[in-house]
Amino acid sequence: MCKGGAHPWKWRTQTGTFDVASGATLQLSGGTHDFNGGSITSSGVLLINGGTVNMNVPYNIEGTTHLSDGVLNLSAPSSTGKFIQSGGSLQGDSTFTVTNGATIGVAGIIILLLQE
Repeated sequence: MCKGGAHPWKWRTQTGTFDVASGATLQLSGGTHDFNGGSITSSGVLLINGGTVNMNVPYNIEGTTHLSDGVLNLSAPSSTGKFIQSGGSLQGDSTFTVTNGATIGVAGIIILLLQE
């Protein structure tokens, strides 16, 4: 459990459960991070600022997902309370639902494929 402040992680394969408390930030940067089991719950912030994060399990958090650099690859239906993309790439072959608003910073061409 991340209770407060920023918590940078450098692991490679994750199968456990993470609970990021309100006011806390779980920071993923550099290398490849594979989530192959377990879960992430959060009223805090998941910050991806480098490397590749492969979510191979459902990713459903109440808090904020902030993608500032790197790749977030979603292969299971996922959702977040708020989504901020100031860089990096959001990829995957599944749905991604944002329930409370999104901010996407675009420096070049962006292609959005929206489904009803």
